[in-house]
Amino acid sequence: LASFHLYSASSVRFPTQRRIVCPSSDDLCIEITSCPAALTGFRAGKQPKLCGWRKEVPQVCCPQDNEKEDEPPPDVEEQNKSTQDQFYQS
Repeated sequence: LASFHLYSASSVRFPTQRRIVCPSSDDLCIEITSCPAALTGFRAGKQPKLCGWRKEVPQVCCPQDNEKEDEPPPDVEEQNKSTQDQFYQS
């Protein structure tokens, strides 16, 4: 019985390794685990655009400015600093 499970697990097939071009030239085809925008969208119920596979990990079309999503805009940082300064001056 154990050998059957090992055999059946080893026969899992994933879609072709062929890459698909992303619809937007501003997107990069990268692993979903490296694209916070795709992970956030996926958790919200949005399907990311698949563009390939790397072993068992799906690759998705990810915006090139993806790294900037985690950084607040400069005006928000300045506003937070002003608020903190006012708090400590009181």
